[in-house]
Amino acid sequence: MTIDLESWIHSDEMLWFTSPKDREGRKLKDNGHIVQSTNDILYLLDLYKAKATFFVVAEIYDWYPSLVQEIEARGHEIAFHTYDHPLPIKDNAELDNQIKISKKFLSRFKPKGFRAPLLNAKISFFPTLKKHFLYDSSLYHYQSFEMYGVKEIPVSTI
Repeated sequence: MTIDLESWIHSDEMLWFTSPKDREGRKLKDNGHIVQSTNDILYLLDLYKAKATFFVVAEIYDWYPSLVQEIEARGHEIAFHTYDHPLPIKDNAELDNQIKISKKFLSRFKPKGFRAPLLNAKISFFPTLKKHFLYDSSLYHYQSFEMYGVKEIPVSTI
């Protein structure tokens, strides 16, 4: 099971409402919603003794570090879902910047996996992904495959 850990503030409907540069304002607008929602999900995962991979928007770690640490402490995998969820990632320069500004998150958790917002990973991203991750889960496909040395684990299979 995989979960994209992103706030409602990261949705495409809210892009007009927020600015990536206004990080404190974005946290204020989230108003702790992501903490409550995640705790509800963790409760259900514990109840059913299930494990998940959480593709985390690193900005959430900056907002609520103990939340992401709790996910890890409960034995779930922490993976990377960009810093502030750009919709979509335009090019490799933007992907590189998302990785650069996520240094604190990436250093702390050393995630093996990546998932692009909107599941929109371009083939041109894979050489960059290879430098940082072992696998990507941004594509729909009927089977796993390898591209530029990065294992693609599809979001769903037939």
